[in-house]
Amino acid sequence: AKDSTMSLSATVATLAEELEPIKDRILGGIDGNHEHAAIRDADLSLVELLCDRLGIPYCGDQAVIRMHIAPGRNGPGRMGRSATIYATHGSGGGNTEGATLNVVTKLTKMFNGADLYLCGHTHAPVADSVLVTELVQARGDVRLIQRPVWLVNAGSFQRWTAPVAEPEREKGNNWHPLEKDGFAV
Repeated sequence: AKDSTMSLSATVATLAEELEPIKDRILGGIDGNHEHAAIRDADLSLVELLCDRLGIPYCGDQAVIRMHIAPGRNGPGRMGRSATIYATHGSGGGNTEGATLNVVTKLTKMFNGADLYLCGHTHAPVADSVLVTELVQARGDVRLIQRPVWLVNAGSFQRWTAPVAEPEREKGNNWHPLEKDGFAV
């Protein structure tokens, strides 16, 4: 905001205009570390303003989303396969894929039971799954099950324009290419 030629309200309006065509695909907005300064100093979340303008849910710092992703075996309206997503901006960092994945793994300690843990703070996309063993009790039956849990750092939208030559890399991250004239620059 300090170096921008555009006011914050104009920035929110521009972002809303850009996101309008896909707003029906946005599950919600989450504040990140860059927004926390405005929240701390002015008690104002630009993400909340953007969400209000688009008519989508504002989730604050984190969201737990339960999605039905497959119909039930016994026809429509029956419980099918569902997924629970825990999403937050994330914190911490790392220079390698393993360190970036460790950032996501820490989320499993913040919320237990999700099928997908999702963040993006490090701007470096990486994903992996782990098998989790759980004790399940249903209709008097008790059993152990194993299920996959996905750990995903979604990265960011730094690929805004044409890629630069391979040797030019984002500072602090040796495997995610920086784009020439992208907004991250």
